[in-house]
Amino acid sequence: MMPLLSIKDLVVEFDLGKGALRAVNKASLDVQPGEIMAIVGESGSGKSTCMKAIIGDIQPDAGEIEICGFDARDKDNVAPLFGYVPQDLSRMYMDFTPMENILYFGKQYGIPELDLIRRGKQILKDLRIFEKGGEKVENLSGGEKRRVSIAIALVHMPKILFLDEPSSGLDLVRRHELWNYLDRINKLYGTSLVVITHYPSEIDYCD
Repeated sequence: MMPLLSIKDLVVEFDLGKGALRAVNKASLDVQPGEIMAIVGESGSGKSTCMKAIIGDIQPDAGEIEICGFDARDKDNVAPLFGYVPQDLSRMYMDFTPMENILYFGKQYGIPELDLIRRGKQILKDLRIFEKGGEKVENLSGGEKRRVSIAIALVHMPKILFLDEPSSGLDLVRRHELWNYLDRINKLYGTSLVVITHYPSEIDYCD
């Protein structure tokens, strides 16, 4: 079976003026359809840098990245295949409702508004946040905001979802609750997940 994500010998370096800092050193991995993979490490170990190289936010210095068989640099074919949930929640509009955010970002994929409304309602129901769909995001709890961010990333039905420390800032109970939602997404939609975390205990949720 062809992996959804394949990385071979990925290298990312930063020029600090006094020499290059190698943030990612020949990383290689495969993610198969339906898998949940964790990238685990302490702060500053290169986890987010690795993910940003995968999704094209930064240019790697060496290595190969393929998403669903396409070179990751092939933006036209690759962009619709993945979703990205950033650690920074401010990337969505706090003065919009969850549904307004879903409509705004979903339209960037050329999805008709009626389809976005239908999908958005279903995703919000699956994430147990449907009743908050008409409230402004700024008024939601931290865990609810995180679920809205996940809903936005899912509305175009990606094959693989990248999440950058989604449980950061949540207490133990809320972290467990969030992972239950991630597991639900994985099973309901068959979406593969790549999750960055600095909590070693969270590998128990992953393949």
